[in-house]
Amino acid sequence: MFVCLVYLDRSEGTAVRVTMEGVDGVGLRQGEGPFEGSNWWSEALRVVQARAAGEQAAGPRLGERFEVEASMTAGEAYEARAFLVDDEGGAGFKLLTTGLIDPGRSFWGKQRCRYLKHDYQHPRLREASGLSKSLRRRLERAARPKIVVAGLSRVVECYLDRHGEHLGAVSTYSIFDPHDRPEQLEALANHLHSPEVSRLFHSQLGGNALGGGNTTMTKSFLKSLVLPAGGEGEGQEA
Repeated sequence: MFVCLVYLDRSEGTAVRVTMEGVDGVGLRQGEGPFEGSNWWSEALRVVQARAAGEQAAGPRLGERFEVEASMTAGEAYEARAFLVDDEGGAGFKLLTTGLIDPGRSFWGKQRCRYLKHDYQHPRLREASGLSKSLRRRLERAARPKIVVAGLSRVVECYLDRHGEHLGAVSTYSIFDPHDRPEQLEALANHLHSPEVSRLFHSQLGGNALGGGNTTMTKSFLKSLVLPAGGEGEGQEA
């Protein structure tokens, strides 16, 4: 949609009325709902698209059913470097960077990856004395079933780690089911790879796209996604 004018009016409570006038043959688009993030443009698009899709703006969101968090902080990323080995087998978590994730696939061990100026074929993080409490807690959570989401991509790219074998690197996000049910995570991963979510990804976050069309994923985008009817499962907000 090519937007020429946007009107924002405060409605009752925290709701905002949004009116967009376009030149793509659609004409006027309107919607009403709460603005939940700091990016007003993203929130305005979400409100009008929710109405266009026949969704309820206050419906169940991903963040209400699943736990969403950054896989690793920048500080943990630098700390982890000292505990990384290049080993195909053995103990330790397989480090999964954004570049090793395609929709539904992990290229760990199939493609070389670069991590903090070092190249690895089989990057694996092994627990050892000297790990900080923060990184130890991160590894404990990584042992659970989860979805690892690429932090920079053309479309939404996720990998379902059924057995808790991978550790997402910095710039990736991890999504957990509070009850660690792989079937719920699989259904969610399929939804994240749907054309509908890809359209939202481009419309809401496309403004931060880099050269080549790669777009930066955000935690707020993931948590605010409306879940499909009957597939939201049980859970809580992280």
